[in-house]
Amino acid sequence: MEEEESGIKWGAVFAVIKKRLIFIIAIAVVAALVAGLLTGFVFNAGKDTYTLSFDLKSPSGEGSLPDGTAFSVQNLVYSGNLQRVKDGNEMFAGLDIGILSSGDITITDNRAVEGEEERPAADTRYTITAKESCFDSYEQADEFMHAVAESFVTLTQEALNGRNYSAWEQSYTLAPNYDERINVLRSQYNYVLTVYDGLIATRAYADFEVDGYTVEQHRAQAAGDISTRLTALGNEQNISAYVLGDSNNAVLYEAKELERQKQVNTAKIDALRQTLTELLQTYADAGLSTSQMDTFESFHADIASLTQRNVEIDDQLERLYTSIGYVYVEQEGKLVWVTGTGQLSKAPQTFTDEMEALRTRIAADTQTMSKVVSAVYSGFTAAEFRQAGAEVTSGGTNTIFVTVAVFVVAAFAAACVFALAGYRKQVSAEEAAQSEVKAADGGAVEQTADETEAVEQTDGSAESGEEKGEDK
Repeated sequence: MEEEESGIKWGAVFAVIKKRLIFIIAIAVVAALVAGLLTGFVFNAGKDTYTLSFDLKSPSGEGSLPDGTAFSVQNLVYSGNLQRVKDGNEMFAGLDIGILSSGDITITDNRAVEGEEERPAADTRYTITAKESCFDSYEQADEFMHAVAESFVTLTQEALNGRNYSAWEQSYTLAPNYDERINVLRSQYNYVLTVYDGLIATRAYADFEVDGYTVEQHRAQAAGDISTRLTALGNEQNISAYVLGDSNNAVLYEAKELERQKQVNTAKIDALRQTLTELLQTYADAGLSTSQMDTFESFHADIASLTQRNVEIDDQLERLYTSIGYVYVEQEGKLVWVTGTGQLSKAPQTFTDEMEALRTRIAADTQTMSKVVSAVYSGFTAAEFRQAGAEVTSGGTNTIFVTVAVFVVAAFAAACVFALAGYRKQVSAEEAAQSEVKAADGGAVEQTADETEAVEQTDGSAESGEEKGEDK
């Protein structure tokens, strides 16, 4: 009764769906497969990402290269470095560095998380991420990402090769006097030891062997007795004031340069004093307190510094002029140095031989140190990876979700279409069948009625005959 009252015969609907169930499922399966393939290979094409985790190891530590220049891991994904990586392998010839360097390849520092504590050291430090759309294949992407990380080793080696270990020798040659040459030798000697000290601070490097000796042993050989010998040369020079050169010209040139410097300093002192006097007078007229006048302490400091430097220049001038026999006399109310009878104080052969021996020794130690440093960096600079190949992270729409959703929708749609197409036909057939049944039932009833009437008529006739017989 409820189905008839609602106007829809649900039994007929479900009968149509049941009859066409195989076709409905087939249509849904085909639609789902097509949708899944389109999503996975068309709509999601190029939307996956590749990730590769790695650490960087170097004796120079984080934040710098061997030549002292600053280093950031982001340097590895700058366009210049990406281009160099591309040029180093024909496999990367088709890559567009402009697109990659615009943000399609990035490096994340896993321990530099804003608002969080640093992750444990056991975690992989860096992760390089690249978009699938930038590459022709997974193999190309994996190879390129590895090459980008490993370019750190190349950058380190280039910085190491760029270090100039021989610049000090030119400074030694151009030094105007023995005092300066001794200073150059001591400075280079200290530098060699400082480099070794930086390496042996880590025991892994201290015990690393180069040419049969550990780094620590190389440091001990470089130290030797050089410091003592340099001190002895310096003391002899302070006493004897040997002059470098074969004539007075070199000494006179140096003396004139010092006198020029003293004149410049004196002029600066006079200018500072005049400015200070004028400012103090201005502030005093304005009624400022003494504490407010302390603002000009920098003037006093500069005047004191320049005055002290002039005192040092006078001492140097005295040594220089005395070494070539000049005397300090008064002329026209001023004390000046004039030519005397002395001779140039030349250094003895033992002194110059010792200085040359020290120069040769320090040069050899510098070369050895350079070789040791290069070996340490070659042995301990690396990009270390946590997995053999890059990991793939799916991007775009979830293919499984799309496939299932399309299957459900397609099945429902197909069921509706088949139901709509077959419903009226099914209902019409049912109504026709019901009509035939009713018609058959109606004919039987009429025939029964006729037969009943005939029987009644027959019975009536018989009764009339009987009555007539009786009457007779």
